[in-house]
Amino acid sequence: MSGQGRHLAFHFASLAAGGVEKMRLVLAREFLARGHRVDLVLCRAAGEYLDQLPAGARVIDLEAPRTRHALLPLARYLRTERPDALIASLPGQNLAAIVAARLAGGTTPVFVTQHNALGPQSRSGPLGQKLVPSLYRWLLPQAAGVFAVSHGVADDLATLTGLPRDSITVLYNPACPDALPVAPFADPFFATGEPVVVAVGRLHRQKGFDMLIDAIALANATRPLRLALLGVGALHGTLAQQARQSGLATRVAFYGFQADPLIFMRHAAVLAVSSRFEGFGNVLVEAMACGTPVVSTNCPSGPAEILEDGRYGRLVPVDDAAAMAAALLASLQDPAPPAMLQARAQAFTIKAVADRYLAAIFGPEAAEKSPGGAGSAA
Repeated sequence: MSGQGRHLAFHFASLAAGGVEKMRLVLAREFLARGHRVDLVLCRAAGEYLDQLPAGARVIDLEAPRTRHALLPLARYLRTERPDALIASLPGQNLAAIVAARLAGGTTPVFVTQHNALGPQSRSGPLGQKLVPSLYRWLLPQAAGVFAVSHGVADDLATLTGLPRDSITVLYNPACPDALPVAPFADPFFATGEPVVVAVGRLHRQKGFDMLIDAIALANATRPLRLALLGVGALHGTLAQQARQSGLATRVAFYGFQADPLIFMRHAAVLAVSSRFEGFGNVLVEAMACGTPVVSTNCPSGPAEILEDGRYGRLVPVDDAAAMAAALLASLQDPAPPAMLQARAQAFTIKAVADRYLAAIFGPEAAEKSPGGAGSAA
C-alpha cells in the first residue's frame, strides 16, 4: 500500500443505537486517525449516534426509507465517488451493496459483514429474513470478501450458504475501549448498597431480557439485587410490566439509550448478557475492560469465544432463568479478578482490529504502511 490514504466507505442502515452502528463509528474514527478518508453511506442519516460522528467522517444520506429504495442512490454514489472499498453490514445492506456495485459498473470492491448468527436470525425473523440464506447463496460469491465477527458466525454462515469456510474471514469487533470514563457517578439506584446487575442492548426478543428479569426475581429469593437495563426498543412496556408483576418494580430500572454505557458497567456488580443469539457480544468486552465480572448465555455465537468457554466469565444455557440466577449469585460471591478480565479485553483493541481490516481488504502490508497506523497487527 502506498503512503496515500485510502477512501473507505461503510454502508449500513442508520446511526440508530446498536452494536453494529457503534462498532462502525469506532473503526471510522481509527481509520480517519490513520489518514484515510471515510464515508458513512446510510440508508437514512438518523439515529442516536448522529451526535457521535468522528471528526472528518462524511455522511452520505441515501434518503431511502427501505433497503430496496437504496439500490439506485447507492449505485450513483459508487459510480461518482469510486471508493477504494465498500464495507457493508447487516443482511439487507450486504445484498444491496453487491447489487448496487454491479449496477455501478463493478469498479468498487464490496466486502460484506455478517454480524449475527444467520440461522437463528432467519428462523425467528420475518419473511424477508427467512429469504436471506437463499439470497446469500446467490449473491455472496460476487463479493470481494466475506467477513464474520466470530468463528461461530462464520461456521453458521458457511453451513447455510454453502460458501467454503476458508473463504470467510473472521474479524472480531473493536470492542475494547481506548479509555475508561473517569467522571463521577452518582445514581440513587446504584447507591443503596445492593449489588446492581447491568444489561445493555436493544429491548428486543433476541436479547432475552424477559428471561433475565425472571432470573433476577429468582436470585432475589437468596440475595437482594437490582437490574439496570440500558437500551431502547419495542419491548419496553412489556418488560416493565413483567418487572412489576414479578414484584421488581423498584428493583428493575430502565435507563433508555446511554451515550456512555461504560460508566454504568464500571459501577456494576455484574454485567449480564441474556441473549438468545448474538454475533459477537461487544458489551462483554467493554465490561471486562472495566474489570467488571460478566455472565452470559452460551448462545450462538461469540460469547463462548470471548470468554474462552467460561475461563473469563460464567456461561449458562439459553433461556434458563434458574441457571442465570445461580451464575449471577456465584459471580457476586466469587468474582473474577479485574486484572485478568482487563488483560483478556486487550485482544479486541481498536488498533489491532483496524489492522486486521486493512490487511483483509488491501493485503497484509496495508496495516504496516497505513498512514499514521499502529504498525503491526496484534
